[in-house]
Amino acid sequence: MRIEAEASCDVLVVGGGIAGTQAAVAAAKEGARVTLACAGPTFSGSSFAGSTWGVGLVGPDGADDVDDLARAIRELGQGMADPVL
Repeated sequence: MRIEAEASCDVLVVGGGIAGTQAAVAAAKEGARVTLACAGPTFSGSSFAGSTWGVGLVGPDGADDVDDLARAIRELGQGMADPVL
């Protein structure tokens, strides 16, 4: 059996992690018709893997923690993190 479907949107976001869901929300807030496509469930990917603190989300614990968090990210990234970003 073959099922054919057609849909249209203004913005197609691929990925159900933090970046994808935030991009979809931002586009929708601007009035775009958004479709979010992901291989697994929404709120998935490494952002929600649980292998980091909290719910898979990492952020500074106040203004005094920003530099320490940035250092930890660079260290844990083993050269993969871009310090400029």
